[in-house]
Amino acid sequence: MTLAGKLEVRLVLAKTDNPTAVAMGGDASKLNNTFSIREDLIGRLTHYDGDSFTIEFRKSLQSPGSYLSQAVADAKLKG
Repeated sequence: MTLAGKLEVRLVLAKTDNPTAVAMGGDASKLNNTFSIREDLIGRLTHYDGDSFTIEFRKSLQSPGSYLSQAVADAKLKG
């Protein structure tokens, strides 16, 4: 749906307090992790072949709130 619909994605950064455990194959979901969103980047799925995918990110020229408003307005025009 994302590729066909050209939906936008956000970059979510995950950081753990124990990178050594992750490097050794530990279950990162069981560790103390923090997550942050890069609101200045907008991504689009540009390739998916069933096994691998490519997401290209670009700097957003608008604030996140107005970007979402524009996407909603565009969807209404197309709908």
